[in-house]
Amino acid sequence: MKENKKNATEDYRIVTNIQRLKKLQHDVAQVGYSPDKVVQTILTGGYRSKLRGRGMEFEEVRNYVRGDDIRNIDWKVTGRTDALHSKVFTEERERPVFIITDQSRSMDFGTDEFLKSVIASEASAIITWKILAVGDRVGGIIYNDTEHNYFTPRKSKSHALSMVSELAKYNKMLRCKEPTKKRQSHFDQILFEVKKRVTHDYLIIWISDFNELKETDHKGIVELNEHNDVILIRVKDKMEEHLDLSNITYTDGERQLRFTDVMEKQKEKAYNYFKEKRQNFKRLSQHYPITTLELNTSIDTTHQFKEILRKSR
Repeated sequence: MKENKKNATEDYRIVTNIQRLKKLQHDVAQVGYSPDKVVQTILTGGYRSKLRGRGMEFEEVRNYVRGDDIRNIDWKVTGRTDALHSKVFTEERERPVFIITDQSRSMDFGTDEFLKSVIASEASAIITWKILAVGDRVGGIIYNDTEHNYFTPRKSKSHALSMVSELAKYNKMLRCKEPTKKRQSHFDQILFEVKKRVTHDYLIIWISDFNELKETDHKGIVELNEHNDVILIRVKDKMEEHLDLSNITYTDGERQLRFTDVMEKQKEKAYNYFKEKRQNFKRLSQHYPITTLELNTSIDTTHQFKEILRKSR
């Protein structure tokens, strides 16, 4: 990360604060609408769902599918084509948005402008403010390696402010030094908690680097996606994408390690670790109908959302 004269605890690129996250509420207005369904779902909240019902807005006629309500059969089209056809209606529906934000130790990393934990916090805050602005309910889970906090989806500014405040709190906790101890993956526990809290017809947005995602977790995410819409936002750092360990000193806040030419085995191990993490995440999005987006640590979060919108037009 580039040098800054400010103390690390004051540098918003290293640790965020409630004032900055509240300010993003005003920046949200700059993140406009998009014709792209995925981005529109994230940033505008509301959605239109196909229903087998009556009294809704007519959308189309299609071939009859087993299970369709017999009352929705279009007998005129059926008569002309000599094949059963059903009318499909749409209804504008509000649904809860559930944001899962990772503030674990693996997110406490960044070699460019920002730490991954800061990008994740800002992305979560931007989405929270945007969902609130369009009048939908928003809730979620914020977690680190040892604990998490759950927010029931609600539609109020005070509730959104509580979520944003907790984001700042969890992010600041990463700056607190603790005795060195072996980290345990918390991902599967959070996945279990989400499945317990979320029923159906939710928009679930999970923001993480997904370094703790295991092959065995794929099934749980796919199951969530069966009755909800799941969007995974992966926060990445260029060092993890293009690993160059030469002449670089790494630290966990307590110890330092400098890779040298005689540490080839360690270099190869680190390279293979990040490569496998990338491939594991890629397999999830390739093999299953899971929507994924990516954010990086090089550019301000608001600008990245603007760029996603620009490319989707």
